[in-house]
Amino acid sequence: MKDYIKRILIVIFGAFVMGAGIVLFINSGFGGDPLSVFNQGLALKIKLPLGTVAQIVNISIIFIVFLIDRSHVGIGSVINAITVGMFINLLINVPLLKPQSFGMSIVGLLIGVVLLGVGIGIYLTAELGEGSIEGLMMILNERTKIDIKWIRIVIDTILTITGYFLGGTFGVGTIAGALCTGPITEFTLKSLEGNN
Repeated sequence: MKDYIKRILIVIFGAFVMGAGIVLFINSGFGGDPLSVFNQGLALKIKLPLGTVAQIVNISIIFIVFLIDRSHVGIGSVINAITVGMFINLLINVPLLKPQSFGMSIVGLLIGVVLLGVGIGIYLTAELGEGSIEGLMMILNERTKIDIKWIRIVIDTILTITGYFLGGTFGVGTIAGALCTGPITEFTLKSLEGNN
């Protein structure tokens, strides 16, 4: 039981780190990661807080993944979907996470990219279920046999284009997120698993 509670706390901590990273992405003004571009655009259209929209979108995708193949969904999937959005709402207006100059915006973007990748790696080490996009990606890979990297590129492209047309901020941050989040997540996973 102690181990299970510890793993849930790891998921929540990972969600906090992810939320802080997403907020830095958005507040940098250089565009968010692809899912955040979509969530931001949708939030502008339906007039709900960004974190709330992130919760709705993630839970909706997790529900679809669950209907198709429940083996990809666990309690960690749901906790992560709810808490990332909660932390975004809590942190979005924290002055420390709002860069006040161009230089600080660049620093914020770089830290945001690292935090997002590290946060994903942290919650995945708990092994309590995949996130919404990760679960969808794995199902598509199993069904189509297309490489995961190509599936992720297609998903990210669809999210980015749709989010941009909804009013989300696309920019160099979106590209940085697409290129760097995966490698940072992989590095974090290997580092944390190496310490266990």
